[in-house]
Amino acid sequence: MDAIVTVIIPFYNSQKYIHRAIKSLMEQEFNHFKVFLIDDGSTDSGYEQAVEEISNDQRFKVFHCEHKGVSSARNFALQRLKTRYFTFVDVDDTLSPIHLKNLVETGLSNKADMIVCGLKYFDQNGKILFQSRLLNSKFNVSEAVDNTFNKFGMEGVVWNKLFCSQIVKSNSISFDPHLVRFEDHKFVVEYLLKCNNNIVTIPSNSYYYWQHNSSALLSMSNSLEEDFLPFTQILHLCMHDKRISSKNINLEISKSKVDLAISHYRHKKDKLEKEKSIKYLKKNMTVKNILSTSNYKQRAIFSFFFLLSKLSPLK
Repeated sequence: MDAIVTVIIPFYNSQKYIHRAIKSLMEQEFNHFKVFLIDDGSTDSGYEQAVEEISNDQRFKVFHCEHKGVSSARNFALQRLKTRYFTFVDVDDTLSPIHLKNLVETGLSNKADMIVCGLKYFDQNGKILFQSRLLNSKFNVSEAVDNTFNKFGMEGVVWNKLFCSQIVKSNSISFDPHLVRFEDHKFVVEYLLKCNNNIVTIPSNSYYYWQHNSSALLSMSNSLEEDFLPFTQILHLCMHDKRISSKNINLEISKSKVDLAISHYRHKKDKLEKEKSIKYLKKNMTVKNILSTSNYKQRAIFSFFFLLSKLSPLK
């Protein structure tokens, strides 16, 4: 039986993690897959280590590219797809042995345009920080787009999703190499807008995200504008699709930007960035942002910064 799914793993200076990622794939119960390991111009021995690790397994192939960033590395792989499905794995993460089996079997049995599984988030000591709360569900495009903003739902990441290669190819969908962060979310939404209301979620939390100091989810752009840009682009994409609720998407984008402004205020040391964040919150944060947040911890944080911004003397 030929390969049905391609697993895309971009990596850069990841010799510390490459063995674990490859081992996790070799232990999959489902065997009909290919793996594209895309070396984004590493300066360590990660490329040589990957070549050695996969030397006896023809399902794996390593590519060496000029260092242009994760989006360019992923696009390099997308251009070489020949399988029905594809998915992504970050090199510092691992998978349950049933991960690919669950995604592919669900995709085939439901003839779905996208299949989404749950995530488990671990700290570097192996402690579970939190995990997804997905059910066996089917979403239309509008519902799915909304759910990508749900931290305990589908999320706006690419690693827990199975995509159809034909949808990407026929619509020339790719990652935006100019985005500093949240390029995943834009890709996912752009893909969903080309689907036919057949998005399936499964409750299996089979993707294991390992959080450490250099994790992408813990990073932050240099400026608030850089972090806002992908969400502005997502809003622009959605406003041109009649299936998408203008009210819902505007609210989700607004909450995302408020959350980013709060993060910049809390974690940025630059005084001008802090002032910029408070000015944004003072002008744009509303009670609706608070009331529409189901997470109690986030609601408390939103409430605090709502009061702080309103009391701020900045204009």
